[in-house]
Amino acid sequence: MKLDVDVLRYLSKDDFRVLTAVELGMRNHEIVPIELIDRIARL
Repeated sequence: MKLDVDVLRYLSKDDFRVLTAVELGMRNHEIVPIELIDRIARL
């Protein structure tokens, strides 16, 4: 899946926090549990 860079300007700060949390969670998990995303993103 490719990221459409035109959409980046419309992402909120929370969206970036979730994306970053998913990337960090993928270091140890192929599929990142929602609870882990929530814990990392602190939303």
